[in-house]
Amino acid sequence: MSGFSSNAEHLEARRKERVTMKHCYSTQQQNLYDVARAEKAVQHRREMEYLNRLERGECFSQTKQLVRKAMVDPVFVDK
Repeated sequence: MSGFSSNAEHLEARRKERVTMKHCYSTQQQNLYDVARAEKAVQHRREMEYLNRLERGECFSQTKQLVRKAMVDPVFVDK
C-alpha cells in the first residue's frame, strides 16, 4: 500500500483531496466572476463619463476642433 495503514485512511485522504479541489475550483470561479464584474463596472463608468461629456457639449467641441484642424492643417488633407 502507498503509506496508508487502512482503507479508511485512504478514503479519508481522497475525501480531503476532493474537498480541497472543490474549494480551489470555487475560488477560481469566484475570482473570474469578480474580474468580470470589475471590468463591467469600468466599462459602465466610461460610458457614463462619455454621456456626461456629451451632455456638456465637450465631445462636440472636440469634433469641431478636429474638423477645423483638418481644414487648416495640410497633413490631414487627403492627397
